[in-house]
Amino acid sequence: MTNFQYRHFVFFFILFLVVSTAKAQAQQFGFVMPEKQKRIVIPFKEYNNLIVIPVTVNKSLTMDFIVDTGVQNAILTEKLFGDLLQLNYQRKITIAGPGLIDSVTAFIAGNVVLDLPGGVTASNRSLLVLETDYLQLKNNMGAEIYGIIGYELFSRFIVEINYDQKNLVLHNPRLFKKRAYMREIPLDVSRTKPYINTTIGYEGRSSVDSIRLMVDSGASHGLLLDPEEDKSIMIPSKTIKTNLGKGLGGSIDGKLGRIREFNFESLSFREVIASFPDPGIYNKNIKRGARSGTLGGEILGRINPIFDYMNGYIYFYKGRRYKHSFKYDMSGMNISAYGPGLELAIINSVRVGSPAAEAGIKSGDIIKKINGESIENITLTKIFTVLRRKEGFRIRMKIVRNGIELKKCFRLRELI
Repeated sequence: MTNFQYRHFVFFFILFLVVSTAKAQAQQFGFVMPEKQKRIVIPFKEYNNLIVIPVTVNKSLTMDFIVDTGVQNAILTEKLFGDLLQLNYQRKITIAGPGLIDSVTAFIAGNVVLDLPGGVTASNRSLLVLETDYLQLKNNMGAEIYGIIGYELFSRFIVEINYDQKNLVLHNPRLFKKRAYMREIPLDVSRTKPYINTTIGYEGRSSVDSIRLMVDSGASHGLLLDPEEDKSIMIPSKTIKTNLGKGLGGSIDGKLGRIREFNFESLSFREVIASFPDPGIYNKNIKRGARSGTLGGEILGRINPIFDYMNGYIYFYKGRRYKHSFKYDMSGMNISAYGPGLELAIINSVRVGSPAAEAGIKSGDIIKKINGESIENITLTKIFTVLRRKEGFRIRMKIVRNGIELKKCFRLRELI
């Protein structure tokens, strides 16, 4: 998985979890909140447009989970914790996923109890446990994150993601009332996945094209567009080749380019950075149905969406980030966290011709300081923010290479 490309990272695998998993483990009960409660407010942490909340499994172990509209069953990515909890693994399954290998294996654990802050609870649930930690979320996000949760929340409550206040608000569907300032866009929930119909404009075209996108809060990118699935999609003339992220099947390669405009109902976004996966990788062994791509957190974070699966709408209102320009890493470095406490950062690769490469930074270098701040005291998210500040911004780094400390300096430059 890439680092600063990581904000465009798509949890590709969550789009493709087999429907048979849910059928085999169909449950009668879902999440419930305390009786007569109007809403529950859950503060969340945000990492590169991804939202993370605490989830307690079987009343004993609390772990951070990503909240993801694209995932059907709750997922535990680290089997070690499932073993420690002595989960009841009922059967082993094979999951097809995009990437370099055909499939991976996971276990279905039954009779699981999941608790959220505020007294929200679900009993007798199934939990998908990955046999191997293919995603390595903690290293790529620089935080102790071991799970993903989605449809089970969105199907039971009206879910508001307030990026401005960093609160996830679960509304009681019977007591929720749409506010006058909220706009709305129709939402189609098909096979547990939410879709919208909208329009997109390309460079060199005066008109806009209709497009159907899956809304994916578990993707940190703004847009992912799949020209192999939708032949009307046009790849921009100026792109950069890159690794778009990591799925269960391995790395997902593709291109990044800017789209002239993207329209979300009455709101219009200009010069949106979009990901375009290479042919034959994104949809390898996958039957996805009609879908042109995904809409992720880079755009959702600008509109504070409220998901109403029951009535088929997304309500929304402009957030503080609405007018922010769409930025991409301007250093050319691919970085991940490592160490027992994720207190160190290693450079996995450096883009040829980038500012970092021109400064002599190499793959395998360990970052000790950036602009005077020790890596031990800042998060990967903070590093990502610094490396996309503005063109010409000066970056000073202290690195360790083969046990020798070196100082490097360069200025950020637009790569796309």
